[in-house]
Amino acid sequence: MDPTLYHQLIGSLIYLVNTRPDFCFVANTLSQYQGEPRIVLFTVANNVLSYLHGTMDNELDYVRGDGFDLVGYTYSDWVGNVVDPNRTFNFCLNLGSVYVS
Repeated sequence: MDPTLYHQLIGSLIYLVNTRPDFCFVANTLSQYQGEPRIVLFTVANNVLSYLHGTMDNELDYVRGDGFDLVGYTYSDWVGNVVDPNRTFNFCLNLGSVYVS
């Protein structure tokens, strides 16, 4: 397995996550194996590209509703230990009915 080809393929997938967040988990999982790429992972990445090619014409329609408020939600957890700085933090921002970040 040529690692350079796998790195280029994963880099392309990560770049596409900006416009297609529906496969962010897959791109992230595949990127974790860049140190030791295998043929099976390369095959999976090619299957993801086939999926993307088949769904290029799919789109989401965002309809403006009555409310156009910016609403944010956060979650943090110190994992039971406030002394240790390792923690979990997540957030979500919605602008009207649209997920922004």
